[in-house]
Amino acid sequence: MSPSPQRVRTQRLPARRVGRSLWRRARAAGFWTAVLAPLAYPAVVLASAWTTGSRTLLIGVLCVHVLALAAGRGHNPEVSD
Repeated sequence: MSPSPQRVRTQRLPARRVGRSLWRRARAAGFWTAVLAPLAYPAVVLASAWTTGSRTLLIGVLCVHVLALAAGRGHNPEVSD
């Protein structure tokens, strides 16, 4: 016997709510990472004077910053969970 359509719909509702909540948290984390990532740039530039692997570090910080900008693009801090 298959479950009624209403029962299936109510079982999916919490999964959607959890999915939206996780996406909002990921978007907020991306937003704040994008805000704070530029603080690492001066340290990376200063470290380049003493280390040889600083180019890789700079590229890594830039990649993290770009990914964070993309992930946090639609974040609205005034909307709560």
